[in-house]
Amino acid sequence: MLGKLFKYEMKATARFYLPMLPVILFLAIINKMLFIFLPDNPIINAIRFISVSAQVLLIFAAFIISFIIMIQRFYKSLLGEEGYLSFTLPVSATNHIVNKLLVSCIWTIVTFIVCAVSVFLLIPDYSWISTFFGEFSTLRSQFETILHINFWFFAIEIVFAALIAILSSTLMIYASLCLGHLAKSNRILVSFGAFFVLSTISQAISTIVLSILGYSFFEASSTLEAGTISTLLLTQIGIGLVLSVAYFIVSNIILSKHLNLE
Repeated sequence: MLGKLFKYEMKATARFYLPMLPVILFLAIINKMLFIFLPDNPIINAIRFISVSAQVLLIFAAFIISFIIMIQRFYKSLLGEEGYLSFTLPVSATNHIVNKLLVSCIWTIVTFIVCAVSVFLLIPDYSWISTFFGEFSTLRSQFETILHINFWFFAIEIVFAALIAILSSTLMIYASLCLGHLAKSNRILVSFGAFFVLSTISQAISTIVLSILGYSFFEASSTLEAGTISTLLLTQIGIGLVLSVAYFIVSNIILSKHLNLE
């Protein structure tokens, strides 16, 4: 049943993303052609400026729209009018949350990749790429020698930390919406308040844990102690995972036992 829910949610959200993301890439290609094939003059430069500005604004809009869709789909489908239909299905609250979470994270990552590619297309000179890969082995060796850390482990650690950050922030928003739903009135306003409280608590927990372990990210950054930065990243990943589980449990309990769609 989770597979069917996933397919339905992907189709329901694709109608927002599929028109938007190709437009970003198309505009990036147009901008690239404007820089390659047209000569410099005041009129062409003005057109380039307007077109590149439109691309940048569209990239910002894509992330804002992605954020709004994430909230709207969760709230409307599970806490709003569609909640009656959603919870008549033979699907547990756990599967509903997992489904929304998977789809939201997938579109967030796809949006980031599309925007990154569109920005990459704007780079005027790609000769540095061959130089970079030609010298990559040397650069990696120097990186490991200076910072005393395995390059690939550090790279994987950063990617994993980014994925956990997406997961944790999405689940925190879901938990905030569920906590706001417990209120009898002004549920949206209460959800904003719950988000502020959860954000503050999360920051406090992170700071306390790092202080107990005797770490300071800024001190490690200033002295380029990558070994310490790596440990900090692992600690943040662990904190993010624990908080994600806590947010998931809060959302699951409210949707399972305290849901009030009136």
